[in-house]
Amino acid sequence: MFLILLWGIVLFGFAADRYAASFVPALQRIYIILALSICTILVMIADAYATDAGQGTLWARFWRG
Repeated sequence: MFLILLWGIVLFGFAADRYAASFVPALQRIYIILALSICTILVMIADAYATDAGQGTLWARFWRG
């Protein structure tokens, strides 16, 4: 199990972070991450209001959304 975790996290994760997509946030991206986080929270609050926190009827979700 340890070897599978080592391969998956260390080897594959490093290669993916280095050559495909950056998973480790760099200092230059901190403002983008902060803005996206704040806006995501606002959208989630609006969605919870529009759907009555998942308890609303189907027609109410379409009417408000």
